[in-house]
Amino acid sequence: MGKIGYEFRNLILVAKRSLNGDVVSVHRTIWDKAIGERKVLVLYMAEGGHFYRFEPGKIKDFVENERGGQKMVNFSIWEGKNLMKLKAQKVKEDIVVDKNSDEFMKELFRQGVFG
Repeated sequence: MGKIGYEFRNLILVAKRSLNGDVVSVHRTIWDKAIGERKVLVLYMAEGGHFYRFEPGKIKDFVENERGGQKMVNFSIWEGKNLMKLKAQKVKEDIVVDKNSDEFMKELFRQGVFG
């Protein structure tokens, strides 16, 4: 609890074992550091093998609690962006664009646009 896995430029990487419903939590000191230094939090969720990106300064709906004598900040996983899905979505979009541009080019040839 409360350990930063990696810190680079404007990013703080931390890891969690699992979600509690749709709630994630980070140690209060990490939350404060991210806000104070205007850094984004990237949480690796071991349970699903996904990385989520959060901007703590923009998250307004959070709850503080204490667990094991440590102050924590809890917030919804939906406040973040699943970086793995973003990449998968981009690949999917690229495939659709490639397929459609091939079809578009074929249609242009059929219409005699290129001679």
